[in-house]
Amino acid sequence: YRIHRGRISGRIGANGLLSSLSHINLGSISLCPGGPGATGPYFVFVIAEPCPPPNDECAGAVLLPAATPCVSTTGSVVGATGSLPANSCDGTTGVADDDVWYAFVATATSQTLNVLGGTGFNAVVELFGGSCGALVPLQCEDGTGDGGQETLVASGLVIGQLYHVRVFDHDGTAPLADTFLICLEGPTFTLTNDAC
Repeated sequence: YRIHRGRISGRIGANGLLSSLSHINLGSISLCPGGPGATGPYFVFVIAEPCPPPNDECAGAVLLPAATPCVSTTGSVVGATGSLPANSCDGTTGVADDDVWYAFVATATSQTLNVLGGTGFNAVVELFGGSCGALVPLQCEDGTGDGGQETLVASGLVIGQLYHVRVFDHDGTAPLADTFLICLEGPTFTLTNDAC
């Protein structure tokens, strides 16, 4: 097959279906299965999927500010993909096929994360220690249903340490609502001994 304004090469599978293509420029596609002189008809279906959000993977985690009262940040799982398998949480295991990542620097030994799912969004919130390549699950909350608020009281935190937070919709199907609100309660970080 050939793409005008750019070129790719590949094969049509034994089932006669073209495997997925990505990063295709606008233009036309010419398919030549069977080589020159092959007859069709041939059909090409194009499905446009949204690009993953910047915080689709742990390395792109959005930094959450701590505040009392907390200040909500709007999050979305539109285009998100799964990063890690779901952990068992509150006696159930969701399907983490649309997770997004956040991070925060602990400003107290105990802080509260609130995640409010939109109508049709069944939020799961997980707290991890460690670095993105070696995450250690610490706590999770999955006690409410669609549109509910998950409240994770993170305890035993080390002040000044970076923690990661994963949010996803519990169900394995696309959520009816793909947005949520997330906020981190706690004192703002203040520097001590900052004189020159």
